[in-house]
Amino acid sequence: MNQQECLVIISNINEYLSKNLWMDFEVCKMNCGNLVFSGRIDELDDELIEISFIQPFFVSASMCFSYENGDFIKLITGNEFIEINKKYHVEQGNFQFRITPNSESEYLVIAKGVTVIFKK
Repeated sequence: MNQQECLVIISNINEYLSKNLWMDFEVCKMNCGNLVFSGRIDELDDELIEISFIQPFFVSASMCFSYENGDFIKLITGNEFIEINKKYHVEQGNFQFRITPNSESEYLVIAKGVTVIFKK
């Protein structure tokens, strides 16, 4: 996966989520191969979106959180990317993703890539 592919997926995720008033997320799978966030409007509804991070290196996120508005995910670049690499001794070939589900929360995921499945 390259940076341009990540940016396209990030854009698709942000566009999809911007069409919803909110979305509840949970970490539904986490291992060395994948970190999967599952999103739904209500706990009793079927999932609407599944965001998978490929080969996660570092994760800083709550197990459950709610998206409220704005861009949900961004790719970290530039000086901030370099500082995070130094701080966490990140292996080459990883991307840094900032998850900002609401004005009170911000999470960091460092992984080889990202994929998304829209269920409806």
